Amino acid sequence: MPEELFTKSELTEIANEAIKPIYSEPNFIHLGKNKTSIRGVSQSNGLIMAYGNSDTGFKHIYERHSPASRTPYWENPNKIGDPTKFALNFVPVDYLYVASQIFKDSNISTEKNKRPKLFDLFIGSFKHRNGREVEYRLFVYKQSKVIHTFFINENSRPFNKKKVLNLKQGWVSGNNDLFNDIQTFCFSYFDSDNIEQVKVIIRYNGNTKKERWYIQVNPIKERPYLTYFIDEKNVLKSDQFMVNLFSYEYENVTWIEKIIKSVLNNKIEY
Repeated sequence: MPEELFTKSELTEIANEAIKPIYSEPNFIHLGKNKTSIRGVSQSNGLIMAYGNSDTGFKHIYERHSPASRTPYWENPNKIGDPTKFALNFVPVDYLYVASQIFKDSNISTEKNKRPKLFDLFIGSFKHRNGREVEYRLFVYKQSKVIHTFFINENSRPFNKKKVLNLKQGWVSGNNDLFNDIQTFCFSYFDSDNIEQVKVIIRYNGNTKKERWYIQVNPIKERPYLTYFIDEKNVLKSDQFMVNLFSYEYENVTWIEKIIKSVLNNKIEY
């Protein structure tokens, strides 16, 4: 599909609306979800963050670069993209502030700007509260202060989860059996057609303080339906179901993805 950027008339509409003082109030969060809705304006230099869509603006930045986003970017049906991700503690309300620190004349880069007719490119570093300095790229629409996109300018992808599978990971869901003190969690992996290929199931027993991991391989074409027991671990989890649900959401599951890959490639038989 063709890229849907802000049009000239939309950029004018955004710039005119951004003049209103309410958008630069530091403790006021704007949640408008129309394409031209303004999320905020920097007090220091007037940089504008508009909501946008999947191709530009806040929504594009969040969907593509937030570690909380599960939006897939397929390069082709057999290869999922790996855009740079922000650090887990770099939340959306910080985007505009950090971007405004990069938006300086001294950070303008013309050599690395592959779309100079549409955007101005700024490359600069920002030291976060934890002391880590990170280099970012900021693209702003030409002759405006409206952000197109903003992301980490480090090829090492320091905050990305290691990519093992060419599948999209879904969100964690679960249920809590209070009578037996057993919490069950699961998340799935999907192909480019959004067909569920594999499901990971975790059962935590609060009585024994053990969790058991399984993978369920779904039947596709000639592939049979199979459920494999993978591992049992001694762990001490919270009694609070939602705390555990959140922890599994961001747990490093590279180890089990390697097993899934071997199973799907018929390198492991059970």
